[in-house]
Amino acid sequence: MARGWIVSALFLPIVMSGCTTASRGPAISVSHTITPDAIYVADSSGRIHSFGTDGREAWVYPLADELARSYGRSSRDFQVQSLVAEGDKLYGLAVQLTGGHAGEVYLFALDGARLAWRQVVPTPTRQGRALAVGAQALFMAGADGALYAFSLADGRLLWQHQTSGGPLGPPLVGADGNVYVVGAGNRLHAISPDGRELWRVEVR
Repeated sequence: MARGWIVSALFLPIVMSGCTTASRGPAISVSHTITPDAIYVADSSGRIHSFGTDGREAWVYPLADELARSYGRSSRDFQVQSLVAEGDKLYGLAVQLTGGHAGEVYLFALDGARLAWRQVVPTPTRQGRALAVGAQALFMAGADGALYAFSLADGRLLWQHQTSGGPLGPPLVGADGNVYVVGAGNRLHAISPDGRELWRVEVR
């Protein structure tokens, strides 16, 4: 059902050539994501690493440094919390950990080792993977019960749809382009690509 290629969560330090070890170097901070040609991981220093399927590191992007420069803060304040890949594009969420803006969340897109755009967004759900990629939009499940759609091209908010008063489960994009998400009361919602609710059903 989902368009992106996702693999299971990995929160403990792992051994990977050129990335990290269990005894030194930055630990993996976020679930990794994969496409047919690349594997992406983020470390606890806020850097994103791209590896080929042969294990060779293609590039490293210092996302935390870029966010720090953009917002006049310290790179130690930022941590990558989510990644999802689609084709040659990589999308993710980063959070500010300390300071007056602690808890602020940033949605971003990388085009290879280049930051295509970044955007401050509402708090995403913590109930599983918060992002899903559609044909024209990136969908985010909110902790406030809203489903958000952001433009893949520039990150601007296209629409938001309030499904419930509590956090949403992970959004999934179907082959029909609709977004399916579970909200409060165990209700499964079907949302069209333009933000209309098509139906909802209580899962019993």
